Amino acid sequence: MRRILSLLDETAGAELIFPVTPSSYTWEEGARIETISLDQVGDIHLFGGKTLASATLELLLPATLYSFCNPGALADPEHYLKRLGSWLREGRVLRWLVSGTGVNAQVLLESLRYGEAD
Repeated sequence: MRRILSLLDETAGAELIFPVTPSSYTWEEGARIETISLDQVGDIHLFGGKTLASATLELLLPATLYSFCNPGALADPEHYLKRLGSWLREGRVLRWLVSGTGVNAQVLLESLRYGEAD
């Protein structure tokens, strides 16, 4: 299913729409649970607050515009890598959006790994 994944820099008013819908992505949310053991009562579990959410994306940044590319895509992987690298180094708070889902969250980029394949 085609979904539009994008990162929005709300401060600068810049949006980066990924050129190809990934085959999959993950979004993980969690909570801290504190466990206290009491004599003659047993374990008591207490909510300790939310943890940071985590996402993993594997993106295809083609150097050619294929029929499966999203509208407006650029055949320039460096364009995407420069923008992502800049946001990562600056520690920019971004908004991650995935069309047709409930994913609409503020995020920080933690790492960027890229390579090349034919």
